[in-house]
Amino acid sequence: MKKDITEMFCFIDDFCKTVTDHVQQHQLNDKPHKKPTRVIGLSMSEMVTILLLYHQSPCKHFKFFYASYLQLYRPEFPNLVSYNRFIQLKPRTLFYLIVFLQWFFEQSEKIGISYVDSSPLAVCHPKRIFQNKVFKGITKLGKSTKGWFMGFKIHLLSNEKEHLQNVKFTAVNVDDRAPVPELVKNLTGLLFADKGYIKKELFDTFMPKV
Repeated sequence: MKKDITEMFCFIDDFCKTVTDHVQQHQLNDKPHKKPTRVIGLSMSEMVTILLLYHQSPCKHFKFFYASYLQLYRPEFPNLVSYNRFIQLKPRTLFYLIVFLQWFFEQSEKIGISYVDSSPLAVCHPKRIFQNKVFKGITKLGKSTKGWFMGFKIHLLSNEKEHLQNVKFTAVNVDDRAPVPELVKNLTGLLFADKGYIKKELFDTFMPKV
C-alpha cells in the first residue's frame, strides 16, 4: 500500500542540504574540483529517501522493492534510474546515512536507563561459509546461540522507550563487553545487560567512586 512520503522527503532534503553546506564550508580547496560529465538523475535526497523507504516497506529484498514496490512512487521520483545504476550510486549515500544515524542517536531521550545487547550479522548461509567471498578478508568465523556463522556483530544501546542511543559493529571474535565503554561514553544512570556482560573491570569502570 502506497504511503505519503512528502513529510519524510522534505525532512531528508533539508537534512542533506544542511550536511552538504557544512562540508563545503569546511573542506580544503587545494585543488579545483572537476564537474561530473554524467548526470546522476536522482538527487542525494531522493536516493536517501528511497533507502529509508525500503526499510519501511514489507519487502525483504531490495531488488524486488526497487523493481515492483517502488514503482508505486514513480510520480514522486520522475527521474528514477535503472536498478543497476542505482546500485552503482548507492555508496555515495553512506556518508549522509552515517551522519543521519548519529543525529538520530543524539535525539534519543536521556532518561537514565539503558540496555545493551549484541546480535550476529551473517553475510552468508552456514553451508556456504568456506565458499563465501562477500567481505572476504574482513569477516571472521564465529559462533552464536544459533550455531556457527560468518559475518559481524552489531552492538546496540537503547533506552527504556526503545529509542536507539548508539550502535557499533565488530568482528564476531570480539568480546561483547569490549565495545561497552565506548557505547555508553556520554550516558549516565543505570545500564542493564544479560549475564554475558558481567566483568569486574566493567563494574570498576562504571561504579561511582565514593
